[in-house]
Parts: sequence; C-alpha cells; structure tokens
Amino acid sequence: MACPTTCSRPSTLKRLLVARAAELTIGELLAYLRLSGHDPKLFVDCAPALRVAARTARGEEREDLVLAIARVWDGYLPIREGDAVANLVAELATSVAGGAAEPPDEAEAEPGPDLLAEDPFDVITGSAPRLAAGPVA
Repeated sequence: MACPTTCSRPSTLKRLLVARAAELTIGELLAYLRLSGHDPKLFVDCAPALRVAARTARGEEREDLVLAIARVWDGYLPIREGDAVANLVAELATSVAGGAAEPPDEAEAEPGPDLLAEDPFDVITGSAPRLAAGPVA
C-alpha cells in the first residue's frame, strides 16, 4: 500500500514550532528537541533560536542545552544533512563554552568531520587537551 502524500510533508505541529522557534523559551525549545528524539534535521531547522539559547543559557538551562547538543551529535548519521549538523554542533558548543562563535562561511568550510578538531563537549567541560599550533610531526 502506497503512503499518502502527507507522509512526506512535515507535520503541522513541526511546521508551527519551527516557524515560532524564536518565540519559545529555552526550556520549551529543549522540550521540543527531546520530543523529536533529538532529531538533527529539527536541530538545524531551529538553528537561529538555538544560537540565541546558547548565548543566553545559564545554570541548569546551560547544562540541559549541552546535553541536548550532545544527544543530537550522538544520534547524527551524516546521510542527508551534509555538514550543517556538524557545523552547528561545533558553533553551539563553542558558544555555550563562552567562546565567540561565528557561523562558518560555507565557501571556506572544509567538508567532513575535520571541522571538529576537538570533541566540543570536552571543550565545554575543560577536559580537552589543547591542540598544538603548527604542523604535526
């Protein structure tokens, strides 16, 4: 039996929440990510609101945001999303850690996992070894 045409379209709830993501509180945005099973596509769709959340989150909200980013990354399989998920994870992890996070210029960004030279969650917690500058011998 063929799937009706509605199977390929996002649900009304998803379209509504993505369209209004900027109006959601950090807690509501994180609840929606949890409800989606930390869906990487939704994560990218909500990028503008997540960028604001990463800059403003404090205390428990910050910890919850870090956990949500980690869960998206853990469940991410780069099949259709390209580098958008990897770039956004790196950007938000840096922003939550307190660094200046500018979205990478798509023309200058190198494809693939090399964008994450360090595990972003080790950077947040301070347990990551710093990479030496210069060529590796």
